[in-house]
Amino acid sequence: MKKILIIGMGNSCRSQMAEGYLKSFCGEKAEVLSASYDPQGINARAKASMQEDDIDMDEHRSNHILEYEDVDFDFVITISNRAQKAMPKFSKKTTLIHKHFKDITNTKGVPQAIAQTFKTTREDIKSFCRSFYIEHFLAD
Repeated sequence: MKKILIIGMGNSCRSQMAEGYLKSFCGEKAEVLSASYDPQGINARAKASMQEDDIDMDEHRSNHILEYEDVDFDFVITISNRAQKAMPKFSKKTTLIHKHFKDITNTKGVPQAIAQTFKTTREDIKSFCRSFYIEHFLAD
């Protein structure tokens, strides 16, 4: 079983969405975790947006990166430029992947516009996760 860690800055939106999709795509083929440098709790809008796509985040929690300092990961994915710059060292066998997604945590505006922003970012994350799964799990 492969081990995947997704790193964001708050572990509340984008990294949680990516965790949900990768768990869905990979199933028993991977252990998928997410973490940050400053855990902020799960963003209610992110959770609601994922629920619209039948991804349940009820069991998710916001984790600190130090919780996983002794784990050997096969893949570490950073989902923001700030997270990539602050990323700690990992073993040489770890494949590092970076994909920046727009920070939607504090999106402002009318409810419909906010929901659309979350949906757009969710779909971008879903597409990335699907491609990651195909490349790293179906190519074998």
